[in-house]
Amino acid sequence: MSQTPLLDKLRTVYPDPPWWIPAPQRQSWRKHREILMDWLRDPQLPAFNIDAIAHYYYEVSDRENWDIGGFPGLNPPYGCCWMEHALPRRIHSETGDSEIGPMGEGHAGWLLMSAKREDVIGEGIPDNTRRVLCCELFVHYAIKRSTQGPHGTWSIAVDEKGSAIDAPWLQTWCEEKHADHLRVFQGGFLNVALMAISDLATTICP
Repeated sequence: MSQTPLLDKLRTVYPDPPWWIPAPQRQSWRKHREILMDWLRDPQLPAFNIDAIAHYYYEVSDRENWDIGGFPGLNPPYGCCWMEHALPRRIHSETGDSEIGPMGEGHAGWLLMSAKREDVIGEGIPDNTRRVLCCELFVHYAIKRSTQGPHGTWSIAVDEKGSAIDAPWLQTWCEEKHADHLRVFQGGFLNVALMAISDLATTICP
């Protein structure tokens, strides 16, 4: 059985747009999707299963709130790679446990890109940035028989110690009224990906 079933699926089908992308933005979204699909369908793309990390994040740790400073030593193993995990069936939290049920059937995956500061063109990048991480989310919902993504580009400035300099910023296509929902929806998935490339990963999976 494949350890990266979502990536396998993305190499044979085109994912759908998330529901919150308005019609006038669909063409821009499609152009972005096409660029990412070229990366995803590269047979040389390094790919990893991070089920153990996701299990710890959702079902072992009861920590409710994580901030970007909670993931020390952000150090992706490659300049571009893929990571995915099964969706959680249960979420353990200091505020109580939640059973996800059938909505927990599926997978979430990230295309993660890392570039040196001198190779990145952009505004507002902190002076002490050593690398910039960019993350793109894709999700397959088995109950809906739907694969969706990308959801927008998360960017994170990282210093020479591997610490995030500021909060991640998200560039996407949603209307402002959906912005908070989108940040919360993607936040947990992003935390799992960051945990997988941080120093915490060696503690969770020694």
